[in-house]
Amino acid sequence: MKKIILSSLLIISFGFSLMAQNASTEQLDKALEVKFSEKQIEQLTKDNPKELDYLRYCVYNAYYITDLPKEKLQTSPERIKKIKLNDLENINFFTLDITILDNDYQYFEIEGSDKLLVVKSRKHIENEIK
Repeated sequence: MKKIILSSLLIISFGFSLMAQNASTEQLDKALEVKFSEKQIEQLTKDNPKELDYLRYCVYNAYYITDLPKEKLQTSPERIKKIKLNDLENINFFTLDITILDNDYQYFEIEGSDKLLVVKSRKHIENEIK
């Protein structure tokens, strides 16, 4: 009897996990529609699923926000651009109109705050996904 209950719980748990994953994928694809058409996303699904996984990951993971280091402003101000963000808690990377660089991070002082938006390099992001 215990085996049947445990088996049932595992099956139910697996089913919920699959449903959550599908919902999550759908939400990420919706977030991608800010920059890519539904047709482009479908094409990536067929032709380049690895790139689609990369883009999905980038929606919420291509960047991070940290305190603005004043010494960085003084030592290399040319590396820090300015950006205006309305909501620091809900950022879809693809609404920012920033191109990820292959091997270099990008830094943006968030206007009206003491925060820094750091955009990771493509190489770093790909290493995170592995």
